[in-house]
Formats: sequence, C-alpha cells, structure tokens
Amino acid sequence: MHGDESSADAALSHEQEIRREVFASLDKIIQEMTTRFQQIQEISDKFGFLMPAKLLDSKFECDLSHVLEDIDKDEFQMERKRLQQFIACSESEEDISGKGPLELLQFIQKLNLGISVPNIVILIRIYLTLAISVASCEKSFSKLKLIKNYLRSTMSSARLSNLAILSIEQELAANIDFDKVISDFAAHKARRIRL
Repeated sequence: MHGDESSADAALSHEQEIRREVFASLDKIIQEMTTRFQQIQEISDKFGFLMPAKLLDSKFECDLSHVLEDIDKDEFQMERKRLQQFIACSESEEDISGKGPLELLQFIQKLNLGISVPNIVILIRIYLTLAISVASCEKSFSKLKLIKNYLRSTMSSARLSNLAILSIEQELAANIDFDKVISDFAAHKARRIRL
C-alpha cells in the first residue's frame, strides 16, 4: 500500500513539473510575441502617415518631426501634392488609396515617379525595411538551428556559417549560374604566379 502511494506522489510531482515547464515556455512565448508586436506597432504608429489613404488625403496633416529630421516638411508637402496630382491624372484603373505602402511604392516605380517624389520613396523604403528587420534576425537564427540539428556536430564552424548564409539567402543562391562560377574559378586557377 505504501508503494502505491509513493508512485502516485511521484507521478503527480512529475506531472506538476511538466506543467510548470510548459507554462513557463508558454509564458516566454507570449512575452516575446507581445514584445515583437509592440515593436511593430511603434513602427506603424510613427510611419502610419505613409498609408496611401492618409498620404493621398489632402485634409490629413503629416507630422514628420518624430520620423526624420533630414526631410524638410515643406519639401515633403510639395512632393505629397505632386503625388496626389500624378495619381489623379494617371490612367491607371487601380485604386491605390485602399492599398498599403508597398503597393504605393510599386505604383510610384511603375509610373517612374521616383525622381519626382524622392523623399516619399525614401520614407516608404525605410518603413518597409524596419518592419522586416524585426523578423529577419529570428529567421536567421531559426535557419541556423535547423542546420545544426540536421548535421549535428559533424561540421566545422566555417562550414556551418557558410551553410547558414546559403540557407538564409536561398532565393539569391537559387539564381546562381554555376557554369559561370566554374569558369571564373577555372580562370583564376589557370593563372599561376611565377616566383
């Protein structure tokens, strides 16, 4: 009878330990997600005026003081009016006001308006880059973890680093012309230095 009681206590304490660790993990995940979303929300609050609905609304007042001091407010307002006129005169059938900053940037590039509104293009690029940079570091670490788990300890740190770069930049790596790389390598090896 005493043995049954101790095994029940052991099972209960084991269950409590697992529960404690799971709750600690869940708490950490929730905390990290909250932090990430707060960072993204702060970026969105600062650059929210770049949403096409606000940027193209002549009644909406843009405040640049909290974003960049390098951009002159009057120059930005002139570019904004110019962009509004370009969009009003364009023969494009798409309604850009209901879209996001990426679609606005693509629209500006499609009509070759980048020279006419350079500050707006710069601000949109900064805004789009900041949102991605929050997640890109996490992506790099998760790729590194996948590579380390897959190959375990059978590689040197140099090889691990090179594989991590290839995995992170897989879109770029997929477009490599291997014949050109081989011919360049062969050309460099063919040139021997005479001593």
